[in-house]
Amino acid sequence: MRRYFFLTLLGILWAKSGNSYTIQLVGQMAIPLMLLTLGFTVGKLKSSGLLELIFPSILKFLLCLMCALTIVFLFDLDEIPTAALIIQVTMPVAVSS
Repeated sequence: MRRYFFLTLLGILWAKSGNSYTIQLVGQMAIPLMLLTLGFTVGKLKSSGLLELIFPSILKFLLCLMCALTIVFLFDLDEIPTAALIIQVTMPVAVSS
């Protein structure tokens, strides 16, 4: 408990010192790191179970895409929020969670 308080205080002091650019760079590494992790995990899969996973994966992609397009049309979203929503909901589960 005491260690977390010290680390939180240290993080606040770091942010107040004007070094927030470093924190932004570390934050921007999150998605590429998740994609690398996903690629490594997929590379270790055995090919025997892949056929059983194709149908649910395609079904999830299509259902999520239809839900996203429904939300886009219901709320009349602009281009950038539409693109962000579609990319987010159609990502593979291992990337988006």
